[in-house]
Amino acid sequence: MLKILPKSLFLASIFFFHVVAIVFANGEDIHDEVIEVVPTLEETIRSNSIKVIIVATIIIVISVLLTIFLKNAGEGLKKILFSLIVIPTVVGTLFIAGSTLYLNFQSISGGPVHWH
Repeated sequence: MLKILPKSLFLASIFFFHVVAIVFANGEDIHDEVIEVVPTLEETIRSNSIKVIIVATIIIVISVLLTIFLKNAGEGLKKILFSLIVIPTVVGTLFIAGSTLYLNFQSISGGPVHWH
């Protein structure tokens, strides 16, 4: 089991970094002569929110899978895996909450529009 553990963590980290690179990859060709409109702050925040949630979800899913496969791991590894689940959850939640509050305070109506 000890020989499998480092290899599985290594493979999981390699997979994670490839997925993150794909998520943040830019698909634009720099030689295009198309005039682009600069995105607004609201669009940028929404785009970043989606990226943060995608990355957090990937980290959480990988951590849960590692937890399932490494049931009999030591206490130290269990704490690390638990942290790899909790930290992305908290960071993603705080980012979404913060960006929502910021966008609501900066909107013309001063908050979310609620029609009846």
